[in-house]
Amino acid sequence: FCATLIIVIKMKKKLKLKKSAITFLVVLLMLVISIIMFYFAYYIYSNNRKVSYYSGKKVYSYIKPSSVSSPIAEYGKGKFYVVTDINDNIFIVFINNKNSKKIISNNSKIYGYPTLIDDTLKNIIVKDINKILPYDRKLDINKDNYYKYVTKYYLDNSVRASYKFNYIVFILLLLFMLFIILSIVYVHKKHDENV
Repeated sequence: FCATLIIVIKMKKKLKLKKSAITFLVVLLMLVISIIMFYFAYYIYSNNRKVSYYSGKKVYSYIKPSSVSSPIAEYGKGKFYVVTDINDNIFIVFINNKNSKKIISNNSKIYGYPTLIDDTLKNIIVKDINKILPYDRKLDINKDNYYKYVTKYYLDNSVRASYKFNYIVFILLLLFMLFIILSIVYVHKKHDENV
């Protein structure tokens, strides 16, 4: 009788150990799947918010200035500046008064949305750009060859980046939370069965 009892106890322990191992593997699998979903959600989210160096395209971007001129024009709550970047390209930038001191004194990146330069601003640039640039950088600029020296857009620093709601990121995060909740419920259910 004792031998039979010992065998039954050992079998129960093996069965309990097997159930624990299966529970552990199921939970581990759910957590791995949820971590993969979270990683992809974060990857898509960060790529959608990545800001690239200004390339002439009409997307939120930035430039890294090597020099910023004194203001060439004032409009509303900001001023227009002539900015030379680290590659010696010339840009027109609109910086709101709130950010101007910080950007100009630190030569930090200037973020903004490219906005079309109207004729009034173009005339001011053609008339005043050589007054601002150093002597060795003077341009032979006029209305006809304007685009040879300056882009047709100015970078508007007063405009903040706007991002569209991304359904893929939302669904991946929803599935991530669902898998975490399912893992917790599964472990809790198995714990209650074993008690």
